Amino acid sequence: MISLRRTILWALGWAMLAGIIWLSLAPLPANTLAIPGSDKLAHFFAWAVVSLWFLLLARSYHLYWLAALITISGLLEVAQSFTTYRSGDWLDFAANGSGALTAWWLLPLVAATRLATWLFSEQQSPRR
Repeated sequence: MISLRRTILWALGWAMLAGIIWLSLAPLPANTLAIPGSDKLAHFFAWAVVSLWFLLLARSYHLYWLAALITISGLLEVAQSFTTYRSGDWLDFAANGSGALTAWWLLPLVAATRLATWLFSEQQSPRR
């Protein structure tokens, strides 16, 4: 049986992914002050966070999850090219994939922390 905590964590992960999808396909505001390279950093960190979240929750099949997330990021870049207000960019896809691969690389380190162990564990902590 899946605990309520893990159900909430899965729901938060799907909400983060839905947020990335929405932000990727929504029109950009007309007057955005862009710092050169900030777009790529945003792509990198967004996909690193959501990838790490799902990899910590998944517990197994990490390469399948990683491939699925990178594929979704690529499909979003393709979908952007079909809109009149966004354009797909291979460098954005590279930043997305780099973020996801960095999350996979950091997974053993992050999974060993007390916070990750407590937050993403299957067992409920005993009450005192």
